Amino acid sequence: PAPEPAPEPAPEPAPEPAPEPAPEPAPEPANNGCQEEKLESEEETQPESTEEKEILSTPQKVEEKELPSTPETTIVSDPEEVKDPAQVSTGEETKVLSVEEKQTLRNEFLNTLTNFKKEIDAEGADFATIAIRYVQSSGEQNSGIVYEKFEDPFAQDNPPEEIKDNSRIIRELFEINNSAQKAVIVDTEEGLWFINLIETIDSKQMTAEEADQIVKDNLIEKKALENIKTKLEESKAELTKSTQDGPTFKAAAEKLGHSVKRYSYNMKSPPPSSEIDNRLLRETVLGTFGTAASEEEHATPAGQLSKVLTDDENGILIYLAEKRIKPNPAELEIKKGIKSRIRRETIDLLFQSWLTKARKEADPTPENIFTAKQQAQ
Repeated sequence: PAPEPAPEPAPEPAPEPAPEPAPEPAPEPANNGCQEEKLESEEETQPESTEEKEILSTPQKVEEKELPSTPETTIVSDPEEVKDPAQVSTGEETKVLSVEEKQTLRNEFLNTLTNFKKEIDAEGADFATIAIRYVQSSGEQNSGIVYEKFEDPFAQDNPPEEIKDNSRIIRELFEINNSAQKAVIVDTEEGLWFINLIETIDSKQMTAEEADQIVKDNLIEKKALENIKTKLEESKAELTKSTQDGPTFKAAAEKLGHSVKRYSYNMKSPPPSSEIDNRLLRETVLGTFGTAASEEEHATPAGQLSKVLTDDENGILIYLAEKRIKPNPAELEIKKGIKSRIRRETIDLLFQSWLTKARKEADPTPENIFTAKQQAQ
């Protein structure tokens, strides 16, 4: 008998896939505006570059996540980029202080100077050291405190350039000399001044020889200027004839022993003051104004000589060869517009006049028109 076929083995059931592990919940972000983003690439980041002082990294893919709405936090990569808050511009408009606020600031500043005065009045205190310390400590607040020392002594009628225009400061300064005080606080329109008197030097009495020399120098200088003026007056008469007919002014003046220089005068760019007194030149060209008619000086006309002019050392004569007024561009444009308007109006008037005359010559009355039609028929 034939053998029975062996039964086919039953297929084994496929193994069930293992369940994937549940993802761990992401840690809650800290309460700040920055959150680390999960990187899908496990590549190592580039090391920091100490030369550039900034964090450099290679471009990587990141998983975008929605950040929580928390207040922004500024991240500074370089400590050197941190600026002084007092020097950072906020972009806000300048606040207008009220009268009370101004008075408060003024009182605070006065109290500062009062404390400063107490410090320097202490025995053995050094004014310069304390003043410089106050200036340096207040510089960060832009308080405007300035320290200055005048090394050279000066008289009341010849103060330094820095304070020569402030008569009250000068008066208060020399009143200290007559009192027991060494330092005072003076309140002026420009601000509060703290004045410390270092030393008082009594005026030295002049000897007879020194006084005689000064008087002699003044007399010589006065006599020299009178001689210069007299010589220029005589030369003016000769030069006036020469400008009318004969040699030129330059040749005639040099023949009389005078030096001549030619200038193109302009108020905005006058010649160097070392060569000529610009005040005398300006008054000669433009004239002067005074409170009374007798104090006014008229400008010298072109082609004439000025009167004899003198300063502290020399005398001069000015001959105005010509005067030209520099045209103003705006004035020229206005004149051009006026001329164009007048031209258009003139053309319009001429056309109206021609049209009126032509109508009169045509005489287009009804009777003439009817007669002309009958003749045509």
